[in-house]
Amino acid sequence: MLRGRQRYAKKIQQNSSDSVSDLVSEQFPQVSDISVRIIYHGNGANSVLMVRTVNFFSSSSASFHMHCIRKECTNGGFDLAPKIKDLIGKHKKTAKGKMECGGGVSSASCRAPISYEIAVLYRKCS
Repeated sequence: MLRGRQRYAKKIQQNSSDSVSDLVSEQFPQVSDISVRIIYHGNGANSVLMVRTVNFFSSSSASFHMHCIRKECTNGGFDLAPKIKDLIGKHKKTAKGKMECGGGVSSASCRAPISYEIAVLYRKCS
């Protein structure tokens, strides 16, 4: 079972970087790095399915959509772009929060929960 989970986690990571978008340096010239830590939660109160960190550098694609961890989820995932844009717009360094997947599983809503932590490193002014 662990191998299946690892394969699926790798697929999610590849899919999250497949989207073509502007570069971070083009959208946010004042930003050097963005780090996003995501904790995928299960059904239990303290159930953690996976923890991952995704780093975006100035040369990275500015696509901040993370796919849902549930295999059966369709059209789901987590769009962190509004959170990141708000954080940078206010020139803050960190943000934390929770989200639920908006996708679907069969005829019901997916609602898979995550917690996220975003850290932004700004360029030094010269």
